[in-house]
Amino acid sequence: MATVQTPNMVARAMSRPVASGGVGRPITAKGVRTLARSIIGRFDKTKHPEYQGHAYTAAEVSVLRKALMARGSRAVAQAPRKAPRKAATVRKVATVKPAPDVAS
Repeated sequence: MATVQTPNMVARAMSRPVASGGVGRPITAKGVRTLARSIIGRFDKTKHPEYQGHAYTAAEVSVLRKALMARGSRAVAQAPRKAPRKAATVRKVATVKPAPDVAS
């Protein structure tokens, strides 16, 4: 029986350094599924709109790895999250009261 790999398993394996068989940059499971939909016909949403669980054979994992390697730094990988912006501080503006009119 052929073993299949889930998107999480593929993402974890592809996130390893190149020397260890990965692509050397962070890859997410969402990125793997998105790539699979674009290059593997059986996951194409326009041809097969019904739900499909993503499980990849060894041949499909090889195709995904080659596609990720060919993309180089153009990422399917997610960029690291930036620190959230600090809330803007509200400054109090000094208000100047108009001088009262003095009638002489």
